[in-house]
Amino acid sequence: MGVSYDFTFPAHFHDLGQSFWENVLATLQMAGKEWVLAGSRPSVVETSLSDRFLRTLVSYAIKAPWWLLGKFYPFTGGWEVFIHRGMA
Repeated sequence: MGVSYDFTFPAHFHDLGQSFWENVLATLQMAGKEWVLAGSRPSVVETSLSDRFLRTLVSYAIKAPWWLLGKFYPFTGGWEVFIHRGMA
Protein backbone atom coordinates (compact mmCIF):
# COMPACT_ATOMS: atom_id res chain seq x y z
CA MET A 1 0.00 0.00 0.00
CA GLY A 2 3.07 2.24 0.03
CA VAL A 3 2.75 3.25 3.69
CA SER A 4 5.78 2.95 5.96
CA TYR A 5 5.80 3.24 9.72
CA ASP A 6 8.85 3.92 11.90
CA PHE A 7 8.80 1.95 15.16
CA THR A 8 12.18 3.33 16.32
CA PHE A 9 13.65 -0.09 17.10
CA PRO A 10 13.24 -1.64 19.58
CA ALA A 11 9.55 -0.90 19.91
CA HIS A 12 8.11 -1.41 23.38
CA PHE A 13 4.52 -2.04 24.34
CA HIS A 14 5.35 -1.90 28.04
CA ASP A 15 8.39 -0.70 29.96
CA LEU A 16 9.42 -2.62 33.04
CA GLY A 17 11.42 0.35 34.36
CA GLN A 18 14.03 1.08 36.98
CA SER A 19 12.32 -0.53 39.97
CA PHE A 20 11.87 -3.84 38.16
CA TRP A 21 15.41 -4.06 36.81
CA GLU A 22 17.15 -2.97 39.99
CA ASN A 23 15.29 -5.68 41.91
CA VAL A 24 15.25 -8.46 39.31
CA LEU A 25 18.21 -10.35 40.78
CA ALA A 26 16.65 -10.38 44.25
CA THR A 27 13.27 -11.39 42.81
CA LEU A 28 14.86 -14.30 40.97
CA GLN A 29 16.92 -15.16 44.07
CA MET A 30 20.15 -14.52 42.18
CA ALA A 31 21.39 -11.57 44.25
CA GLY A 32 24.74 -12.05 45.95
CA LYS A 33 25.51 -15.11 43.85
CA GLU A 34 27.34 -15.10 40.55
CA TRP A 35 25.24 -12.37 38.85
CA VAL A 36 25.94 -8.64 39.23
CA LEU A 37 23.88 -5.63 38.19
CA ALA A 38 26.66 -3.44 36.81
CA GLY A 39 24.58 -0.63 35.31
CA SER A 40 21.04 0.68 35.23
CA ARG A 41 19.87 3.86 33.52
CA PRO A 42 17.38 5.30 31.03
CA SER A 43 17.87 3.97 27.53
CA VAL A 44 19.73 6.03 24.99
CA VAL A 45 17.85 8.29 22.60
CA GLU A 46 17.93 6.34 19.35
CA THR A 47 17.21 9.20 16.97
CA SER A 48 19.43 12.11 16.00
CA LEU A 49 18.77 15.83 15.94
CA SER A 50 19.71 15.99 12.26
CA ASP A 51 17.24 13.27 11.19
CA ARG A 52 14.30 13.67 13.59
CA PHE A 53 14.79 16.99 15.36
CA LEU A 54 11.48 17.28 17.24
CA ARG A 55 11.27 13.59 18.24
CA THR A 56 14.87 13.65 19.48
CA LEU A 57 14.41 16.90 21.39
CA VAL A 58 11.26 15.57 23.09
CA SER A 59 13.04 12.30 23.96
CA TYR A 60 15.92 14.12 25.62
CA ALA A 61 13.53 16.44 27.45
CA ILE A 62 11.50 13.51 28.81
CA LYS A 63 14.59 11.63 30.02
CA ALA A 64 16.50 14.64 31.44
CA PRO A 65 14.76 14.98 34.85
CA TRP A 66 15.82 11.44 35.81
CA TRP A 67 19.47 12.55 35.98
CA LEU A 68 18.49 14.92 38.82
CA LEU A 69 15.63 13.06 40.48
CA GLY A 70 16.67 9.43 39.96
CA LYS A 71 14.12 6.84 41.08
CA PHE A 72 11.65 9.60 41.98
CA TYR A 73 11.11 10.29 38.26
CA PRO A 74 9.63 7.23 36.51
CA PHE A 75 8.83 8.78 33.10
CA THR A 76 11.96 7.89 31.14
CA GLY A 77 10.53 5.62 28.47
CA GLY A 78 12.81 2.64 27.91
CA TRP A 79 15.33 1.35 30.42
CA GLU A 80 18.62 -0.41 29.91
CA VAL A 81 20.58 -2.59 32.28
CA PHE A 82 23.87 -4.40 32.20
CA ILE A 83 23.90 -7.66 34.15
CA HIS A 84 26.93 -9.91 34.03
CA ARG A 85 28.38 -12.90 35.75
CA GLY A 86 30.64 -11.81 38.55
CA MET A 87 33.30 -13.83 40.27
CA ALA A 88 31.62 -16.44 42.41
